[in-house]
Amino acid sequence: KLSSTPINDDDDDDDDEEEDDETKCNTANHPSKGREPILIAQRQSILTKTVSISRDSVTKKKKINNYTVVSHLGDGAFGKVEKVIDNSTGIHWAMKILNRKILKKKSTKYNNLLEDVEREVDLHRYLSNEGHPHIVYLHETIDDPNHYDHLYLIQELCDGGEIMDSSESNNKALSEDDSRAYLRQMILGIEFCHRHKIIHRDIKPENVLL
Repeated sequence: KLSSTPINDDDDDDDDEEEDDETKCNTANHPSKGREPILIAQRQSILTKTVSISRDSVTKKKKINNYTVVSHLGDGAFGKVEKVIDNSTGIHWAMKILNRKILKKKSTKYNNLLEDVEREVDLHRYLSNEGHPHIVYLHETIDDPNHYDHLYLIQELCDGGEIMDSSESNNKALSEDDSRAYLRQMILGIEFCHRHKIIHRDIKPENVLL
């Protein structure tokens, strides 16, 4: 499934061409394996311009708007990923918290990385509104001008992790049937991007999520 913003420092400075419609994406695979179903017809990516950060009075867990942090999923050069629960619906999401200051200091071929990320978020929201089962759904973007240090991206939670992690944990190669199914879904997701004139540019095992 598609995820449009980098957490780690993947250097694309050596690209010779510039495209206005490019995005990084995580192409997901197995249908609804341990994930809460999100109907395509109900998808509408939300843009929120205010952020409120607090602590739950009972659990003391961190709250960001209507989301409570459940657990920590990972760290990267530009931020971190938390598993959160939407307190109004009970649905679990993955929340990427990106550090704007670090992104702004990182230069790319044509501008700073923050500008690239903001463009990628716009493209990810567009793809999410169009809807595709093999593209990670960006549920909400929290971008408060009064809290400029961080950008919050709430997206579909892929509990299975990276495809390579799954294979290594089982200590065996993927079966031919699983490989065929995953490849087919990846191709469908990439074809959907190309149909909307968006280039992936970063297909690799680390970006294939289960």
